[in-house]
Amino acid sequence: MDKGEKTWIAAANSARFQQQRPEYRAVDGRTYQLDREVPSPKPNIKTAAVRNRRDRPSAAAIYRIEHWLSGRGRCPGKALPADQRDRIIAEYGLTFSQRMQQYTAPEEQVWQVFLARWPDKLAAEGIHSYAELLYRATYRR
Repeated sequence: MDKGEKTWIAAANSARFQQQRPEYRAVDGRTYQLDREVPSPKPNIKTAAVRNRRDRPSAAAIYRIEHWLSGRGRCPGKALPADQRDRIIAEYGLTFSQRMQQYTAPEEQVWQVFLARWPDKLAAEGIHSYAELLYRATYRR
């Protein structure tokens, strides 16, 4: 196979991938294209439950973010220290959610507290939202 043929095959595979219509070859050599996958209109309770709880501002997430913003690096544990729990709940205005079984607050409310406490650190890191801050504190450095 020469370079031009390899380039043509790669371009065809890329176009097929972007269409999200996988092809498969039958035993007799014919090529078939599958229909695009259409998401089901029925709600999936497993993914809905995970989506409702994941990345919400909880007391433990706020503690991990504070740990990172104070310059101590990523927080090694997942548990919230008992002595910090009451302070975080009061300072950030967290309320207990029966549905999620955790202390939580709206992202905007928590983000405003972080902006007030660490404006220089957030500006130096170039962080513009709560989601980005949570990602940095959880996975980076």
